[in-house]
Amino acid sequence: MNLLVPTLTGALLVVGALAGCTTDDPVPEPPAPVTATPLPTAAAVPPTPSPTASPTPSDPAWPAAMDFGTAISGQQNPLSVVWLATASLATDDVDATLDPVTAQVDAAGYDGSAWPLSCQDAAYDQLGVTRTVEGEFGVGVIFAVHADAETFSRLWTGPELGIVDGDVFCDLG
Repeated sequence: MNLLVPTLTGALLVVGALAGCTTDDPVPEPPAPVTATPLPTAAAVPPTPSPTASPTPSDPAWPAAMDFGTAISGQQNPLSVVWLATASLATDDVDATLDPVTAQVDAAGYDGSAWPLSCQDAAYDQLGVTRTVEGEFGVGVIFAVHADAETFSRLWTGPELGIVDGDVFCDLG
C-alpha cells in the first residue's frame, strides 16, 4: 500500500497542474524567422595577367632589353632583335599594323616603338621582308645577347616574326 500513496500523490499533482491550464492562456507565438542580410560583395576585378602574359623588365624571369638609343649607336654589335611585327610604307597601313603590337609591348614594360627595319639590315633576309624605296618599319625588342632574346621569345605570348642576330645601326638625326 505504501507504493500506491506516492503514485496516487504524483497523479494528483499532475492533474492539479493541468487543471490550472485554461484555454484563455495565450499560446506562445513561434519565433520570428531570421532573415540573413547578404554581405556586400566586392566589385568584379579583372584577373591579373600572369607573368607570361605581361612581362615586366623588373621580373627576374624576363630579360632586360637594351635601350633603343644605345642599340642604334652601333657600339655594341652584334645584337639580337626579337621582331614582333613589320609593315611596309609602300603597301601597309603602318599605324594600323604596328600600333596594336606597340601597345602590347609597352604594356608589358618594354619599349614598343616602331623603328626602321633598315636599322638591322639582316632583318630583311632573315624575316623575308621585301625592301622598298618607301621603307619598312617594325617593332623589335633589342637584346645584347642571343640567350636573352631566346628567353623573351619563349615567354612572350603575343605575335612574333623571329629573332635576328646582326649589327644594329641607325642615324635617325
